[in-house]
Amino acid sequence: MNLLIATDIVTLVLGHSLLLSGANTWCLSILSSRSSEQIPSVTLGTSVNVVEYAPEILRSPGKMGNYNTRLMLIMLCLFLGCRAQYELDCPKVCDCDYLESSQETVGWMVFCDKRGLEAIPESIDSELAESLSLTYNKLTLLDDNALKSYQHLASINLSYSSIEIISVKAFTGLEELVNVDLSDNYLQYINPDIFIDCPSLEYLSLSGNPLLEVSPNTVILKSQSLISFNLSHCKLYSVTPETFSELPQLEVLDLSSNLLKHISVDIIIPMHLLKTLKINNNRFSCSCELKMFLDLMSEKRLDNGGALLHKPVHCLENGRYYKLWSESDRSRCVSSTHSPANEPVTSLSSDKESFSFVTFSVTVFPVPNAIE
Repeated sequence: MNLLIATDIVTLVLGHSLLLSGANTWCLSILSSRSSEQIPSVTLGTSVNVVEYAPEILRSPGKMGNYNTRLMLIMLCLFLGCRAQYELDCPKVCDCDYLESSQETVGWMVFCDKRGLEAIPESIDSELAESLSLTYNKLTLLDDNALKSYQHLASINLSYSSIEIISVKAFTGLEELVNVDLSDNYLQYINPDIFIDCPSLEYLSLSGNPLLEVSPNTVILKSQSLISFNLSHCKLYSVTPETFSELPQLEVLDLSSNLLKHISVDIIIPMHLLKTLKINNNRFSCSCELKMFLDLMSEKRLDNGGALLHKPVHCLENGRYYKLWSESDRSRCVSSTHSPANEPVTSLSSDKESFSFVTFSVTVFPVPNAIE
């Protein structure tokens, strides 16, 4: 009965798999009748169910005193040591730190910023890293399996690293990868299948890359899990309904500060989960197509009070910056084929200076009667 009660206590306190360090292994070997080498499932960096060893430790005849003393030692040695982590063999050119988040998850962070690196460094324990930062390096190329030794990465920052080419299999096998920052590199093309083997990917930034080879009517990326996609400052001239058609979970899309002149409502209609769309600082032409786009956004982004949650929409015509479709002008576009090119538009101010960019940002809040 005492043994059962003691085991239950340990189960309640330590009833999950723990990552044991050398100190934890030593504790088990001292308290039990086995040496550390005789505890096969307690190797460094592996998980072990402490409860499995509790009965043996409590029954062990040895030197550790009576039953109650052993129970106390179990609690001290394992409960207090359960957060002890396996010491990472940090790559020599990097710095490593072990952090614990507010959600009580733990993991190693590897910092290799500003080291002039031309390849991603490895160590025998790279698989223990959960976060990798490689900003401001000279990587140029990420080839196949470039990150194969970082199998448990959740986050990677590769911004400002002079990357020009990424192999389609560079991220293969990173099933726990959630956040990827590839901003401000020299990427002109990415293979749509580059993250096909990353089922946990949620956040991706390609901001600041000259993506000149995003061909019309082709998919830019395939991901069944991506939630947020940043394509700002990418010199994009156009996007089509096919561009984002393979991103069914997308909630946040940033297309700001590009060279877009037109945007079709057909791009937005399939994005049933979209909550935030940013398209400020583009070069939209004044057209009924843009007006229709605005109308669709109006249907999808009403808050509970009925107020539109976007900045005033403006467009560019004949080198001047105009306010698009005031309430009194909505009758101008009776169909998507009607063009206002030869008709006057409502100017912000007759003495306003000419501008060359549109300011238009949208926050979308789905409503029950949203246009599908």
